Amino acid sequence: MCALGGLFACKASSAPAPEAGAEAMGTTSALSLRPATSNSTSSAGPPPPLEPVPLPDPHIAGYRMPEDASVVNGWVDSDDQVAMSRHAWGVWVALNADSGQSLDGQSLRVFETWVTPDDLLGSTNPSLLAVSRRNPRALVELRQFSRRRGDIRTLDLAPGEAAATGFVKLDPTGARWITTNKLLSAENLRSLSSVGSVPAFPSTSISLKARFVTLPGAKRYVRLPDWPGPPATLRAFPPGQWHRCVWLDLQERGAGTGNGQVDTACTDSSRTAATTYGLANFVHFQLSPEQAVDLNGLADRSLAGPTPSTVVRASGGDIAVLAGMHVTTREITRWTWATFWWTPTPDAPLAPSSTQAAAARPNELTGAPRHYAQCIANAMEKPSQPETGGKNVGESVYCYNPWLEAGFGPDALPASQPGTSHGKPVPNNVGVETNCMSCHAQARFPAKPAQGDYAGDRYVDLASPDFKGSTKVDFLWSIADFAR
Repeated sequence: MCALGGLFACKASSAPAPEAGAEAMGTTSALSLRPATSNSTSSAGPPPPLEPVPLPDPHIAGYRMPEDASVVNGWVDSDDQVAMSRHAWGVWVALNADSGQSLDGQSLRVFETWVTPDDLLGSTNPSLLAVSRRNPRALVELRQFSRRRGDIRTLDLAPGEAAATGFVKLDPTGARWITTNKLLSAENLRSLSSVGSVPAFPSTSISLKARFVTLPGAKRYVRLPDWPGPPATLRAFPPGQWHRCVWLDLQERGAGTGNGQVDTACTDSSRTAATTYGLANFVHFQLSPEQAVDLNGLADRSLAGPTPSTVVRASGGDIAVLAGMHVTTREITRWTWATFWWTPTPDAPLAPSSTQAAAARPNELTGAPRHYAQCIANAMEKPSQPETGGKNVGESVYCYNPWLEAGFGPDALPASQPGTSHGKPVPNNVGVETNCMSCHAQARFPAKPAQGDYAGDRYVDLASPDFKGSTKVDFLWSIADFAR
């Protein structure tokens, strides 16, 4: 596999062999973008560039990307959950389309071809089309976990994990905007503090954050924690406390025998056919030996992770499963916000998703991506407050990813403010009381303690004096976190 810094050797293949469980790609045949290519080394010369593929049109009736801001804001103002869900599902279909490219004989989905902030650091090539030596599936520790307060990170992990891993990606237009405007330059960001913000991203821009769980390929049956819905007593609720799981059959490339049931004992003897799912139900890829080396190095550097005796060392052939993903688009000033996570019951997902969100799925969503739940957070409060001059009033809007925020406690959300839910006062300071828009509205460089940090659901005034002396980074914490 090609990688940044030449750590991975590119392997030749005459055509892209399907990813394990390739039928799970769903829309790939309909949305294939170009003849498949493979990064490879040969005597003929260097490998061809790995191209970041623009978001394709999934040809879903009524879907358009980018949608006009007035239309999206109209959905928000009228609380048209169905329209917002349908639009988010359309983006999800397009993200998971086959890019027409492959690495190590495995097809790459569109989102996998996009670049990370690490790829952009020091880049002088806004087109990014000549970047041939980068690893599109490089798993790193997600910043939101490494910057957490308190020593509770091990609870966020699935069995055997050493760190919560994944990546942040930017579509080609967003990546080009960052390089053209030098938005990963700390010096440049400081100079923009007099203006107050970075230049607004174009409406085509998309950013995503994906969390993967790596499972040992040497075993046939492995368990994955399963989200049971928010706890009755609102608190930090990480995967280590969910106390239920599903089983994956890593030798089953099809759907398997799972029928929506879960295992509440999660012991080696408690697995049943009804709780066992094949790989075709999961967005996933197989690790190369080089990727396994990188993950083991990450485990060794994880100061707050489990003790080495409890960590399962990664090996080539292990399976990385997409557990959850945030997706945000710059179609409106405060961006649109949707999040997706795997569920054994995609037709009847648990909160913060809903059967209404599931019913909005288009027929074009098939295969593994259809096995994910969705929620949206295009407003901080209901009814929606204006971008500036609003108040922290109304019904709190909760939308979070169980794999990304549910484990957060008050220590991880220092900029929180109390709110109201179902007519009752709530602290809104734990992960199951969060809202993507509220937290990302706080994004600035440099961050300020308390007021300039992560927050639970709350109204954030984009003209607040709290932003004075810093540069708003257009809702992207990745700019503040990666700037050098």
